Amino acid sequence: MIISIVPLSLESAVYYAITSGSLPVGISLVNVGLNDSRLIGTPTTVGSHAIVIQGTDSDILDHHL
Repeated sequence: MIISIVPLSLESAVYYAITSGSLPVGISLVNVGLNDSRLIGTPTTVGSHAIVIQGTDSDILDHHL
């Protein structure tokens, strides 16, 4: 399974992180490049998993470093 996560606007880099919940065993959130993160893998169990993935604009990060 591969699910791509990309922003609607490509004005600046966006970084993604899971801010709530957890992925099933066998699935990972992988940052593969500028503005491109993916959920990759094969779940090893059956069930429901609620997660929140937050995208943060790099311009905001630059101002807070």
